[in-house]
Amino acid sequence: MTMPTVTDLNPALIRERSSYPKAAYDAPLKPALKYEWKFEDRFGNRHGRLFYQLSRQSGVSANAQWVDVFKRDVHQSEFFAGTDFTVTAIADEDSFTIYRVFPPDDPVEIFRQIGKLELHGLSADGQFILIQSARNGNWFRPELVVMGLHGDVLARLSEFAGVTGCWAGAWAPVPGDQRIVFLHEATGFFQPAIWSPFEARTENVSTNLEGEVFATWDRSGHALILKRCLNGRSDLHRLSFDTRKIETIQPLDGTVWRHELDSENRVIGIWTSSHRYAESFREHERFPTAGFKPSVPLKPWLFRRIAGVPCFVIGDAQSNGRQWTIFDGYGSYAYHHSDGYNHKIQPLVDHGFQVVMVNTRGCNGFGRAWRESTQGNLGFTELEDLRRVRAALITEGLVDGNRTIITGDSWGGYMTLLAMGTQPDIWRMGMAGEPVGDFEHIGMEASPIIWAATRSQFGGDPQTDAAVYRKASPLTYVNAIRAPVLMVAGKYDLLCPPKQNIAFAEALRARGSECEIHIFEGAHGAPDREERIRQNIIMLEFLVRHCRAFDTKCAGPE
Repeated sequence: MTMPTVTDLNPALIRERSSYPKAAYDAPLKPALKYEWKFEDRFGNRHGRLFYQLSRQSGVSANAQWVDVFKRDVHQSEFFAGTDFTVTAIADEDSFTIYRVFPPDDPVEIFRQIGKLELHGLSADGQFILIQSARNGNWFRPELVVMGLHGDVLARLSEFAGVTGCWAGAWAPVPGDQRIVFLHEATGFFQPAIWSPFEARTENVSTNLEGEVFATWDRSGHALILKRCLNGRSDLHRLSFDTRKIETIQPLDGTVWRHELDSENRVIGIWTSSHRYAESFREHERFPTAGFKPSVPLKPWLFRRIAGVPCFVIGDAQSNGRQWTIFDGYGSYAYHHSDGYNHKIQPLVDHGFQVVMVNTRGCNGFGRAWRESTQGNLGFTELEDLRRVRAALITEGLVDGNRTIITGDSWGGYMTLLAMGTQPDIWRMGMAGEPVGDFEHIGMEASPIIWAATRSQFGGDPQTDAAVYRKASPLTYVNAIRAPVLMVAGKYDLLCPPKQNIAFAEALRARGSECEIHIFEGAHGAPDREERIRQNIIMLEFLVRHCRAFDTKCAGPE
């Protein structure tokens, strides 16, 4: 009998891949404020308490007491601090509210609306507020709103060049300069423009960069820092308004994960790639992360469009016809798979799996038409892309059609559960991380911040559009699932809450199907190194066990 390509579990290598040191850089100094503010959010789900105290730079004792602003837990989307005040956006079941807080006074409500909104900062002089708003009910075609500190709306911008949808960037950094850099999709892809709200004027920013381009200001206000996303990778550029020239800061050979400006107006941040892990950088220079010396070389990722779908293919296809291939769906409408170190993917490749990371329709990074094409058929459009990619690779001889697995996290986890019930003939098993199993009931547990975006995706709520939610819910198709399923869920997750996932697992088990579910102490994603290691071991134990059983069954007696 030919030995299967799946290797024995290697816990030491899994631990090494998941125990990477964090890349770091010296963060710039923050301006001196009268008060210090913090939001205590134990599990990273934006649910907690807002506190303030007099700044220690003001000479207050290090033992000074923090003051609880709302005296209760709140769902806070953002807050921005001025010299002696802050503004914060709080969500509840049916609305979003902006409060202004001038200590020691109680918070004052200054603005409320039914649709989702996000705060995007104070003007440099602290006099005006910028928000991104879904007043029209469509978070995927938002408008920008400028208001005063009392909530008086001073300007709105809902379209550019006749195309609806404007996404907030930031105020110019110089006091008195009230320009705002924002994003539009007049070309079909995110591109920057400048809005002068008090002059009712907009100006396009010509970059001549292919792909989606995001912009922030440099400290002088005379230049923009441009991050361009193209084919799952990103680079950085500086556009000078004085010369109209573009200077490349970081090349298109990986992913710029984070960037900002230091006190000398230099661009600093963290860059990563699939085969070089993560490195900090300052302008053009990169600095490798100390302590990262993999015992097994990392596999670089190959970007290619398969059946018209942008993908990364990782691992070496085997010639013996026994290799297992895992298809990984993207994570949300605000995300796409990009070329960067991945503690989950690397151990899979180490253990003999080929991985195909699929950026199906519905993800960002590839233009408006690609992102919006799932509307009206959520879940099923994405699964059609996964099916087409799988079929094309089988035709090419790179994938064994009898040995394909589907996985994903968050929205990718949802796609996994939906695929197991609606495409049961093509997936031998499924692994879903922090998924949605039942859209009809998720709103009873989910954070109102994320639930507002979900309602916008569906165009209504379960009470008025029950059939739409039921069609998109994996629970609807649970009786068709025939293959083993592994689920991972955070105990305190408010994006994809655990109760609806537990209900899905129980429904699957009730009909005699195999379903393992791991509930961890955390929210949306592993909170620390040990949990990452634990989840990777659980995942690989599940895979090795079921792949070996299938291979043995197919091989028959020696």
